[in-house]
Amino acid sequence: ATVIDTPDERVDDYLEGQRTIILAQQAHNGSSQPMSEYTGAWLRDQAGPVRYLLRSGMAESAREMLDYLWLATLSFGDIANAYLGGYSPEEAMPEPDWESMGVMDGRERAESPTYVPLMHRWYWRATGEGDLFAERHAWMSACLDRQDFRGDLLPFSTDETFRTAMASAHGLSVLEQFEDNYLSSNSSFLWVAAAEGMAEMAQAILGEEGADMAAHYTERAQAVRAATEETFLSEAGHYHPYVLEDTGEPAPAPFEDVNTKPLWSGYLSPSESAATDQLAAVITALEGEDGVLVSPLPEDFEPVLDHPMEEGVYTGMSPGYYLSNLAQTHHPVAAQAFNALALHATPSGATPEYHILDDYGPLHPIYDPIGSMGDYTARFRPWEGGILADAAYAYLL
Repeated sequence: ATVIDTPDERVDDYLEGQRTIILAQQAHNGSSQPMSEYTGAWLRDQAGPVRYLLRSGMAESAREMLDYLWLATLSFGDIANAYLGGYSPEEAMPEPDWESMGVMDGRERAESPTYVPLMHRWYWRATGEGDLFAERHAWMSACLDRQDFRGDLLPFSTDETFRTAMASAHGLSVLEQFEDNYLSSNSSFLWVAAAEGMAEMAQAILGEEGADMAAHYTERAQAVRAATEETFLSEAGHYHPYVLEDTGEPAPAPFEDVNTKPLWSGYLSPSESAATDQLAAVITALEGEDGVLVSPLPEDFEPVLDHPMEEGVYTGMSPGYYLSNLAQTHHPVAAQAFNALALHATPSGATPEYHILDDYGPLHPIYDPIGSMGDYTARFRPWEGGILADAAYAYLL
């Protein structure tokens, strides 16, 4: 892998340690599986490992993860939010007739399937190898076209890790069902970036044969982008993370996992004033000038299972999203956000699924030493760690 030699051995060890954590959780068949009782491969959870492995020069290991998602899809016979982790090539069936299959529901309705074309675009841009897209573009199209659109907008998938933290910060029940009557700007940001990537790959890899596909995704991306801007962009300059579908009532505040996605996903370019203006508005709203961007908890917040928490709770990936935004825009707060990685990391350098802002420790209400239940929230995560390490590379380079 690419090795960065810095004056701080903690930094060097952190970057190498994250690769070790990721590769220790990659099965022999290529799938990336978080070791928290799970034996499954999540579509979205491959994104952190794939992005970091590509960033640090390990394209072959990243390709193995993408190959496994293809194998699992053929073995399962459809697009799923998560697959069993133990499929073998003998279980693969012929590719489904995607055009005859209906709109996806459940946890596949939005968000998660979008990561399939996104990750393949990252792979193609990093390696120049277009064979995966040439072979599997119908699958990638199905991941986008079969989502549960409401006009030109999308709902929540029901599996976004950040939903509980966002509900807590916005004074909602931690059990709030965002899949009911909420439209998601996060789903739209990801979808537009993926659709524009599909158009780019179709034109560059397929040539004239991909002209219709390129035109289709260019047109759809423009329509979804226009609806997203009209629906979610606030007068304060930041995006609303959600609006109520029936009334259009917006969220009361931005939220870190959502409002850092436009830049992280490629929905916005760091050279655009729209990106820097939105980031500035979010930093002001959530007081991120110290390098830590976490939505505050309301005064009447009830702690979860007696965990002492008053300042905030946040997901393991949000510090990476934030640092990535700051690094891309060469923001002066980037150095503080980079140094804050030492606060967010556990002693081993691993990244938990959820943190408590009060002491930067992991939010960990359940642990079963026998393993039948696993731990919740999980402590040893390849997805979150990959996102943070990728952002650290982006900052350093």
